[in-house]
Amino acid sequence: MLGKERAQKILKEAIGHSSCDEVEVFITGGKHWLTRFANNYIHQNVVQKDYSITAKVIKGKKVGIASCNVFHGEYLKDVILKAEEVLRNQLDDPNAVPLFPGKEYTEIKDAYDDRTINFTPEETAREVEKVVNKCKKDDLTAAGTISFGDNVVTLMNSRGNFTYHSWTDAAFTLTAIDAEGGTGWSDHYGTSIGEIDVNDLADVAIEKALLNKKPVELPPGEYTVILEERAAGSLLMFLNSLGFGALSYQEGRSFMAGKIGAKLMGDNITIIDDFSTREVLGLPFDFEGVPRQKITLVEKGVAKNVVYDMKTAAKDGKESTGHALPPPSTRGPLPLNLVLMPGEKNLKEIIENTDRAILITRFWYDNVVDPKKTIVTGLTRDGVFLVENGRITKAVNNMRYNNSILDAFSHVSELSCNLKSAGKWGVNVACPAMKIERFNFSGPSA
Repeated sequence: MLGKERAQKILKEAIGHSSCDEVEVFITGGKHWLTRFANNYIHQNVVQKDYSITAKVIKGKKVGIASCNVFHGEYLKDVILKAEEVLRNQLDDPNAVPLFPGKEYTEIKDAYDDRTINFTPEETAREVEKVVNKCKKDDLTAAGTISFGDNVVTLMNSRGNFTYHSWTDAAFTLTAIDAEGGTGWSDHYGTSIGEIDVNDLADVAIEKALLNKKPVELPPGEYTVILEERAAGSLLMFLNSLGFGALSYQEGRSFMAGKIGAKLMGDNITIIDDFSTREVLGLPFDFEGVPRQKITLVEKGVAKNVVYDMKTAAKDGKESTGHALPPPSTRGPLPLNLVLMPGEKNLKEIIENTDRAILITRFWYDNVVDPKKTIVTGLTRDGVFLVENGRITKAVNNMRYNNSILDAFSHVSELSCNLKSAGKWGVNVACPAMKIERFNFSGPSA
């Protein structure tokens, strides 16, 4: 891991190579291990260590940006010179803003786990062996991944701002496959390898695969659905990209545009962005070195806020909320630690209190149909089941859905009490399972 003192030395040296009015440099990277297994054996075991350095220079209203993944000796000087060369060939940016001078931010003390970074290939193989043996007992084939590693983001600029944060992450996915093609899925995303219980996760995937036999086909139409956390999380991720950033709001592309203070979803929907929530633990500052704020985006169904970086904040006469993405940041600011607040019942209780519904494990091949109306489409995968009179009765063929997320989130009748990290798409998302009373399926999966 690139330590704090060494990072500070490298960044200070890089800034010293520039003659521009203002200069900012940040380093990102880390070391990651990935083990893939399929057909009940490990077929890939790799490790990658990679860091990159990005320089941003400002002179008047001109801005230049350059990056490289080597930053010692002449290479360090070279990335600054390349950024200055880019600057000389740029037109003035009328929206350019000065660099952030720095402000105290909340450090996260327990984000780095030594056991995770020291986990050996032999230990990983033993975890895979547990999963494979469990699947074999039920005549199932196991396929999936275990990944873990460490990360660092550190930034310094010529106005005296210096930030540093390092953390570890770990993830596990499993698909259990029946000989007749039925599949079951489970996954976990967290900050340490110790959070992953492969036995419990294998049990979940195996149970789904064993249930996922002789699926029935249901006609197109509106159904009550129960989305497990992974499926609910994919809808939340799309909602984020379609409207919670200030740039899309200012340009009128956001579903939030002109609707701050308006009721857009059900009373039980509250969405926040909070880097300190354990299930979505993230950076305490953004890629401009601004402390990240906890923001309520939607409160009891009412649109409350969008997030800002320095450029969009200046345009609206506001302060940055600390949500800048890495430069050149053409998408503008975005929440990266999204939480849909939970309800009161667990998933089992929700199922037991349901007369009839479709239980969905997850979606895939999701795409946007209409951004302003938040209409998305996609396919179900790895476990779709019919719930009747409070119990799962049979498997259902995969189907294509077409829905407005705002409409779906306006008809949520239940949210589970368990908050789960529901996947990482460049954005950490955590949410409960949810029961939606009106959810449209356009037909079977092709």
